[in-house]
This record gives sequence, C-alpha cells and structure tokens, in this order.
Amino acid sequence: EDAEPNLLPNSTHIMFHHIPKTGGESLEAALSIKKNHHEWWDRKKEREEIGESNRLSIAIIRNPYSRMLSWFRFCLHGWRGLLPSPAK
Repeated sequence: EDAEPNLLPNSTHIMFHHIPKTGGESLEAALSIKKNHHEWWDRKKEREEIGESNRLSIAIIRNPYSRMLSWFRFCLHGWRGLLPSPAK
C-alpha cells in the first residue's frame, strides 16, 4: 500500500484561521485539524507557544459577494431547518 506523501515536516503546526462561510469545516475535516473558531487576535498565546519557525498559518478566502449571498440564503432558510440565532 502506498503511503500518502507528507508535504509538511512532522514538527509543523497548522494554525487554521476559520472565516465563516468559506468551506473551512471541510478543510478541518480533510486535514484533521482540531476545530478552533476563535478570532485571530484571541489566539496570541497559542501563536507564541508554537513560535514562528514551525507554524503554518492558513485561511480560506471567498468572493465577498458570494459569501454574503450565501449568508443571506442561510438566514432565510437555515441549516437543516434550524435558523441562526443572533443571541448565540
């Protein structure tokens, strides 16, 4: 059985900055990244502990128009019948 090539050194820590409505949960699942939806500035301690030399910071960006249209449709129809709550 062929092993998948490892594109990153084993010591590399992937710090994924999740921007809502950009497909980030799919990337988290594909790369087995622990879900962390804290804001970038709230993760300062994590960045300091990891250091610069062995950290790969990534984010997925999306056309702002299509992102807002997707969010609008989500607000109209919800997700699996559940509408978003502004209180959460």
